[in-house]
Amino acid sequence: MKNLTILGLGCIFLGMPGCGSKNTPGPPVPEGRPVIAPPKLVKVDGIVTLDGRPITGVLVMFLPKEEKDGRPASGFADATGAFELGTVNPGDGVVPGHYQIVVTQQSEAKSPPAIPAIYSNPEKTPLQCKVERDGQIVKLELKSK
Repeated sequence: MKNLTILGLGCIFLGMPGCGSKNTPGPPVPEGRPVIAPPKLVKVDGIVTLDGRPITGVLVMFLPKEEKDGRPASGFADATGAFELGTVNPGDGVVPGHYQIVVTQQSEAKSPPAIPAIYSNPEKTPLQCKVERDGQIVKLELKSK
C-alpha cells in the first residue's frame, strides 16, 4: 500500500505544470518599443606591448567609431600582455565593426611602465581595428616615443 501511495504521488507531481515552461512569456515590453535581439558577438583576443615588451594590468577598450559600428568592449591584459574582449560579460566577444582602441593604466598593476597619454585618449589614439570574424587576434604595439 505504501508503494502504491508513493507511485500515485509521483504521477501527480509529474503531471503538474512547472514554472518557466516554454510557453511562459518573458517580461512585458513597453508599448511602442521594439524588441531588440542581443548582439552577435565574435571572439577577439589580443596582446598589448610597449616597445616590444608585454604590458601587465592595463585595460584595453574598444570604442565604436560610430554608434552603428558596434558596442564598447573591454578586457584586462594579463602577465603576458594577453587580453580577451567582452561586451556583456568578460571574454564573451565583440560586435563586428570599426573601433578606436584605448589603453589605460590600472592602479592595481605592480610598477607598470608609463603608457603615453595619446593611447588613453579616445580622440587622439592612433590605435584602430576592424573586427570582422570570430577568432580574430589583435596585436597592439605601443611605442613610448
